[in-house]
Amino acid sequence: MNRSLRCGTLIFILLLQVLVTGRPAAAAAGDLIADVIVPDTWPTQVAPSVAFDGHYLYYVTYGTAVLHRIDVPPAGGTTYATGHLTIPVTGASGLMTLAYDAGRDKFWAVGNDGLTIYLLDKSGMATRVFSVDPVQDRPGFQSGQYAAEVKIAYDRSDDTIWYSPDATSRIYHYSTSPDLAGTAQLVAATPYVDVGVPPNDMNAQCGYSQSSGIATGGANLFVSVAGCNYLFEYTKTGIKAAYYAYNTNAGTSTQDIECDNLSYGVPVFWIRDAWDGHIRAFEQSGSACLYGGGQPGSAPSVFPVVEALTATAFPVHQYSHLVAMPAQVNAGDLLLAIFTNHAWATVTPPPGWTAIGTTLNGTVVRTSRLAKRADGTEGGTTVDFQTSVLETAVAHVYRISGWFDDGVLTDAIADAGVIGSGLTPDPPALDPTAWDVENTLWIAAYGAENLGDTAGYPTGYSGGRYDPSGGLVGRCSAATARRNGAVASEDPGPFQNYADQAWVAVTIAIRPRAAQ
Repeated sequence: MNRSLRCGTLIFILLLQVLVTGRPAAAAAGDLIADVIVPDTWPTQVAPSVAFDGHYLYYVTYGTAVLHRIDVPPAGGTTYATGHLTIPVTGASGLMTLAYDAGRDKFWAVGNDGLTIYLLDKSGMATRVFSVDPVQDRPGFQSGQYAAEVKIAYDRSDDTIWYSPDATSRIYHYSTSPDLAGTAQLVAATPYVDVGVPPNDMNAQCGYSQSSGIATGGANLFVSVAGCNYLFEYTKTGIKAAYYAYNTNAGTSTQDIECDNLSYGVPVFWIRDAWDGHIRAFEQSGSACLYGGGQPGSAPSVFPVVEALTATAFPVHQYSHLVAMPAQVNAGDLLLAIFTNHAWATVTPPPGWTAIGTTLNGTVVRTSRLAKRADGTEGGTTVDFQTSVLETAVAHVYRISGWFDDGVLTDAIADAGVIGSGLTPDPPALDPTAWDVENTLWIAAYGAENLGDTAGYPTGYSGGRYDPSGGLVGRCSAATARRNGAVASEDPGPFQNYADQAWVAVTIAIRPRAAQ
């Protein structure tokens, strides 16, 4: 084989390896896999945080009240962030760092005081959980230059938080539950670990010892050090297990760490640089570090759960329709309203609700689908669904938990509607574009021009419910049923109606929460 042919073959093989594995053929533990530049400018790019929820990267800028979300970048060279979404934070004046909790599908966050610990959901709602008493809860604390800049890691193995003030050498270990005073509880067995006490110090590798970022997602802790191109692995009792050379940005200011075993062909650590606006992924070394604080038992995603179904009928022609919510609603639940009204009237989404879809059959019946991520105040209340003209109506409201809550309802809900007439309202086939084969909750529904009752539900569906609007004129009716199915698409069978009349039939898909 001549030299040019050998070179061409070698280049082809290397390119093929990159395409197949999503990373350079020579990549090894500690090597750079991906690099993304966030869309922030000075001084907000001076930020130490990064988090990964199994689908997207998140970060907050330095002590601000805005949550940022970006797409996971492709493997290879440096790219600019895509899919950038800014989410205002309420309930906290500012946040410093984040750690994703896969079990709760929320972030643990440190306030800009370095002392307040919040649970932050993906809509930006921050709920204070406890505060760290700077004297009682940080024994042996020695303030560093940036000690209010605290990094945290969530540990799902025992539902605890590792709390690391920047540029100090002691990492504290707290329960996620406050004590009776509302302050942090040190874990009695392992209240802290030290990274500056020989023989478990970092001096030989870095010339000094400190913690700049911390992550866990398995048996051990991983600690980054600003200005040092080594990543350290510690046991949870403070023994230095190993250290690894990392091809960081010339060893400048590596900060927060988050684990990701999903995005690429190899598991990576996401490491945020404080100064240059980059978030980089490095191939993991040592013990496995799984995203979200670790995945006990590597449990797959489960089906969304219908916690309640509440129906309301409106027999009188009116603009205002006070739709009853389920008696109990938790923050983070999905509320899905299937609202059928007589004639052609349109429906105005109430404040906080999102219109998912609406289908009109001529001028005789309309079925609309609307949804809301609950804030927890809705239980036992009514919500006004107003129609554009006076009409009768009937509403079914589903309360659903375990759904895919990434802050964008249309990522979690897909639907389709068709019209027809006769005795067999037949919901259409639906193939959600946002996901493929997952543990999906499928809901079949129809709204009819008049009354008629439901003689039968789609084969394989359960929880069937029929409700008429009542009244004497201009009446309508609706029915729903559901099933769990780990399939990419669904085509429910027909309902059976006692009355030959015009109808709207609907298929709705609810995506499950990511694997835990």
